[in-house]
Amino acid sequence: MNVAMIKHGNCGKVYWFEVPDHLADKVKPNARVACDTARGRKCGVVVGSVVNDADVRELMIASGATFPLRKIVGTTCDVAVDSIVIPDYMKRSRPSDDKIAKRFMEYYHTGKFSTNVVVADNNVLMDGYTAYLVAKVLKLPYLSGIKHLPKPLAENIPFA
Repeated sequence: MNVAMIKHGNCGKVYWFEVPDHLADKVKPNARVACDTARGRKCGVVVGSVVNDADVRELMIASGATFPLRKIVGTTCDVAVDSIVIPDYMKRSRPSDDKIAKRFMEYYHTGKFSTNVVVADNNVLMDGYTAYLVAKVLKLPYLSGIKHLPKPLAENIPFA
């Protein structure tokens, strides 16, 4: 099993996560990843190279790692807004004005959205429709997104 150290914010603490085989070539130092954490899906930055857990098991235990490790579930990247494909069922829905206003204010105050959009490998939007709509109005070129989700997780994501 391969593992990587991930940092989820400005605090200095890093955590160990399992790297699934299908993401091993994408998880490199400074890559942004989405992780399955005890508090839900969180994005973070890889702070070290991917290594085999047998090589660093003692270090992991000494640093407080608990087993089994949680997994990295996807990589994050900037997704061109114009390349995002909206499924028909999303096109037919209209999010409430409150949701749209909340997203505008979120972007106004922080310069970003608090969550990533989720897109399939073919750029079909799976989650984050309100962020997409606001990005279109603001003419943003890119949105922070999560790609390459494994099938079991992708089928269980709630749609916005």
